[in-house]
Amino acid sequence: MTSKKITPVVLVAAGALYDIDKNAVLMCQRDKEGLHPSEWEFPGGKIEKGETPEQALIRELNEELSIKVKITDIRPAGFASYDYEVRHVVILLYLVDVWSGKIKLNDHQSKQWVKVDDLAEFSALPADKPLLEALPNYI
Repeated sequence: MTSKKITPVVLVAAGALYDIDKNAVLMCQRDKEGLHPSEWEFPGGKIEKGETPEQALIRELNEELSIKVKITDIRPAGFASYDYEVRHVVILLYLVDVWSGKIKLNDHQSKQWVKVDDLAEFSALPADKPLLEALPNYI
């Protein structure tokens, strides 16, 4: 009998920031250093021990984008599960259409507003791809 390789599971809370006037969603390009350099993703990050996904998302959006989000202004939009071989990522995606503050990139090298109609064709990390395809159903 062969033993199955055990990979750590990483829970991630991510935000689909939606600008109703642009009919577009914010995507962020990862830094040139580290895991998955220069790939595109939804902003967000790991859920820390003792945090709810919503608390993690609010913290991450503040850390990464310098914006404030209230828990009452986010709603679940879907999830994705993807095996990167070295770790298995589960992304809990939330739709965010209200925030305060000006978006400032603190961890990413670039940002792009992607039209809702173009989301399915946008090039992003494999774990984010099914979320990009499904997101128009939640907007």
